[in-house]
Amino acid sequence: MKNLFEKIRNQYDNIAKVFLFIVSIAILVMVYPRERKFKYEYQKGKPWLYQDLIAPFNFAILKEKGVVENERQEVADDLKPFFNFDKTIFPAQKEWFIEQFDKSWKGRYGKEDLFIPQRLTNRYFGIGLLDSIYGAGIIELNQAIEDKPEDFRLIVLRENVATEEELSQLYTLQKAYDKILGSLSDREDFDIDLLSTLLTNALKH
Repeated sequence: MKNLFEKIRNQYDNIAKVFLFIVSIAILVMVYPRERKFKYEYQKGKPWLYQDLIAPFNFAILKEKGVVENERQEVADDLKPFFNFDKTIFPAQKEWFIEQFDKSWKGRYGKEDLFIPQRLTNRYFGIGLLDSIYGAGIIELNQAIEDKPEDFRLIVLRENVATEEELSQLYTLQKAYDKILGSLSDREDFDIDLLSTLLTNALKH
């Protein structure tokens, strides 16, 4: 036993150094931040697969009034409004046009079988013109696009597929009306009065 105490006394400095080294490592391990694993898995560009994460408390973001107004204006300037393309409108307007065309043609020219080629040519031209206009889309003017330039970009939702288009690619009622008159202006073989009246009345947002 005496020899053991003597050995400890003789190696006191070394033992103290080892003890301090071990204590230092233990303290470092205790205070060193442990890596926390995020319990959700996600991929960039993929939809969020879990319930919404909601903070358990509310907090205010205080900004000066001028900063808030500037941010609102920036959002308004960068806003791309959404428009829903209603594919049910053209079939209904096409049916209306055909019905009204046949009635008007018969009322103007009497027995329609005397003018079958002209009647069919006029009617098919009118249907094709309506098809091209409605295929592009007739947009309803509102504050979101009023006074916007022709290259202003917006989102059109066609059968659940959103595409970005320029305002110039779509018709307004006025542009559609001008398209009809322009297409009929040099067609001497058509009944321009009858077609222009029926086609413009068949226009709808």
